[in-house]
Amino acid sequence: MNTRFARLVTGLVVAAVAATGMVSAGAPASAYTGNPPWVAGDTALKGAIKIYDTNGGAITGGTDFNVLGQYYAGQTAAARTGATLARLWIALPDHANATPSTWFADLALQPATAFSTAPGAPVAVGPVIAKRLWPTGTTPIADLLSGGTLDVSSVAYQNVFELRMGDSGSGVSADGKYWAVDIEYNPAALGGATYDGLAPQAWRVVYPVSSTIQAAVSTPVPSLASPQVAGTQITVTSIASVAGTIQFSEDGTNVGTPVTVGVDFSATSVPVTLAAGDHTFAAAFTPANASSYTGATSGDLAFTVLGTPTTVTKPTSSLLSPRAFGNTIRLTATATAGVAGTIRFKDSGNLITGVPAVVVSGAGAATSAAFQPAVGAHSFTAVFTPTDYLNYQQSPVSVALAFSVTKGVFVNKVKPKITGTAAVGKTLTANVGTWTPVPTSYTYVWKRGTTQVGKAKTYKLKPADKGKKVTVTVTAIKANYTNKSLVTVAVTVK
Repeated sequence: MNTRFARLVTGLVVAAVAATGMVSAGAPASAYTGNPPWVAGDTALKGAIKIYDTNGGAITGGTDFNVLGQYYAGQTAAARTGATLARLWIALPDHANATPSTWFADLALQPATAFSTAPGAPVAVGPVIAKRLWPTGTTPIADLLSGGTLDVSSVAYQNVFELRMGDSGSGVSADGKYWAVDIEYNPAALGGATYDGLAPQAWRVVYPVSSTIQAAVSTPVPSLASPQVAGTQITVTSIASVAGTIQFSEDGTNVGTPVTVGVDFSATSVPVTLAAGDHTFAAAFTPANASSYTGATSGDLAFTVLGTPTTVTKPTSSLLSPRAFGNTIRLTATATAGVAGTIRFKDSGNLITGVPAVVVSGAGAATSAAFQPAVGAHSFTAVFTPTDYLNYQQSPVSVALAFSVTKGVFVNKVKPKITGTAAVGKTLTANVGTWTPVPTSYTYVWKRGTTQVGKAKTYKLKPADKGKKVTVTVTAIKANYTNKSLVTVAVTVK
């Protein structure tokens, strides 16, 4: 039968956790009690490949046959003299073909790669080559398998592929020989039926034979995505490669008791109430068949829990807008009651000079120090910062209070007047009077009738002024105040 696989999902995803499906009632006994039947007669076989994880430990099974490991090594024979490169490919066992070296092979898996001399490479008898976990864009093994004819005539050949490695290098001719590892796998979609004791998409090494097979368990998947808010409850779920139990932990402490994996080989923790802070969830798997499988520990799930949200109201002002310059105001806002902290008031997002953060009362209210806003349009906001920043979040910036300040208005308490003798040749002086607030400067305009005759504080009378009425206009000036002018009582020049 010629079967072509649809591309399978690479890695475990949240959807896989929710997948449904029943384990087939009649799963066959294990197809292997020793090496596969073709190994002994394969004259091109140099020896075995061992698969290693990212920590350099040998692995013999996993939850996703598309992702095997980081390193591969030829174990029972060293590379040929002068060989510096290795490459990987996949071959499909065929019971009708007694020459394994001529089986269908897909060479697209891994181009020639230098034998690794990196300190992190596993120590092995044979050559070691580096291979990263299949990155985005790498063809999944399932796609490579779909190009050939799968042998389903015997359980010894069904759902098995062979990963091969050959050596090469400058001046080293091809010899047609290879190292190999044979992988039995379950091609069913996640949530589907088991095959030979394997969960859907799980795999195990059937050559070289080992006394125990490494089980696998996936990194926990949370029921709600990180981050969440303190007090929220979540569960985490992992999927194992074979039957057994999973013990979940949070920050190294067990969560509940071990959970038996279900028909889909998944297990879900009891609900966990989240405390604020950064957390790590993990899963430890114990196989039901401890004589054939070893236990496994998942990768870590990092999970961030934010503090409880807080709020702060739109500020109110002690004086209504618009307000003339010179008046001081205070701002008041109220944060979440019962949460200790401070409220900081800002103007258009900027700190207000002389207005520090204010500690809130038990009811959450706080009033700013008095300040004098400048002339113009203002946008006052408040933000609450809790003292317990782990268990409470800083509030969002409040709704803005629009506030307008117009220029100040002078109040004249004593009017300006002219002093001195009003006679030709004499000098008159402008007395500015009394103003609130005190102006920073004044201007003067002297007039004979309607004709301007001077602009200084003093004016010396001329013959042309004789018999005429003379006045002076005094204008008070100060920043942020509207200029104000007053005309003195006229004097008649003698």
